[in-house]
Amino acid sequence: MRTPRLAPVLPVCLGASLFALLVWKVGARRLLGDVGAAGWGLLLPVAIGGMSHAVRTLAWRLTLPGDCRPIPFWRLMGLRLIGEAGGQFGITGQLAGESARVWLISPVVPVPRGASSVALDRGMFAIGGAILTVLGVVLALLTQPIPHALFAFFGLLAAGLTAFLGSMALALHQEWPLLSAPSRLLQRFRVTKGFAGGWQEAIRRVERTLFSFHRESPAAFWCSFALQLIAHGFAVAEVYSILWLLGKEPSVLLAFLIEALTKVVNLAGSFVPANIGTYEGGNMLILATFGLRGSTGLTLAVIRRLRALFWSALGLAYLAAFRMPSRRQRQSGE
Repeated sequence: MRTPRLAPVLPVCLGASLFALLVWKVGARRLLGDVGAAGWGLLLPVAIGGMSHAVRTLAWRLTLPGDCRPIPFWRLMGLRLIGEAGGQFGITGQLAGESARVWLISPVVPVPRGASSVALDRGMFAIGGAILTVLGVVLALLTQPIPHALFAFFGLLAAGLTAFLGSMALALHQEWPLLSAPSRLLQRFRVTKGFAGGWQEAIRRVERTLFSFHRESPAAFWCSFALQLIAHGFAVAEVYSILWLLGKEPSVLLAFLIEALTKVVNLAGSFVPANIGTYEGGNMLILATFGLRGSTGLTLAVIRRLRALFWSALGLAYLAAFRMPSRRQRQSGE
């Protein structure tokens, strides 16, 4: 009876222990010295992160119904930061954060449309990340002296992600029921008790809205997707800026490769709340693969985490002060 209660806490404890071990190995004084040496330059990755959030907010705005796009940009960005704050707590937190976006915007945007817009925002960002990862892995195989132990893994990873992207493109073109079919299957086998028919209908409506957006508004769809790719470009710029602040001589290619493989680390450690420990360890391994010191990888990870915590804190502050106007207030211009 005690094991299930400890199960949610165990990943946190293991991740925190791994993080402490990495800090001990590098040296806490050295880590703090490296971070502190950047000085006011730390504002640069924070600003780049803010530009990325702004671009992603514009991408999300394009997925909203036309009559809802006049919602002030700063409100939408605040809601996006709420989702970002939830993502710091792993998959469960991310689901809660994205659900909060749907719920908080529901006085203005109907729930099915809001849910489909949030799903599109998250889905297109993930697909953009998969594309960047495939390109990064292929470039790493072609341009870097990858150890033989990792060569086969990288090859399989690139093949698997390419197959995933192809299946997603085919599913979108053929309008396969990727959301409603699994929910019906779970209900049939009674995996989800009390899964009411109302939920099934809500999922079908969200699914129909997703497909209709791609079919009826192709310009907005592809423009939103292009903005998501630009947001990934800002992540590459962030890696470049931090390495530059640390006194390295980075190249755009190196920053691109590091960011591409960091997305693999994020995926692998997504079940650990805040990806603590796994994110830092993964960054150390990635930079060691490219001939940089592990301490540089840990410093890079810590600075990027500080940037994420800064914007997440703003999201939580916005949530505390949030007040979305009702549909009637918006129509009356109040």
